[in-house]
Amino acid sequence: MTTNQLVHAMRRQLRAASEPDFHKGVSNFFKEPVEPYGVRTTKLQEIVRFLFREIKHWPKPQRDAFIEE
Repeated sequence: MTTNQLVHAMRRQLRAASEPDFHKGVSNFFKEPVEPYGVRTTKLQEIVRFLFREIKHWPKPQRDAFIEE
């Protein structure tokens, strides 16, 4: 999977795991304007595990490019 493909997959997973009520609560928590996805920690950890399995064998420059995105 390429960097761009993984970024799109990650964003798709985050949007799918988003909870509107939680999103609203998280948005109200910050004083400055933020755009949270509204994903609870347990679902976020599942997504992170998926991402780590994908990138752990990538060369460092490619991993860094993904993280920057």
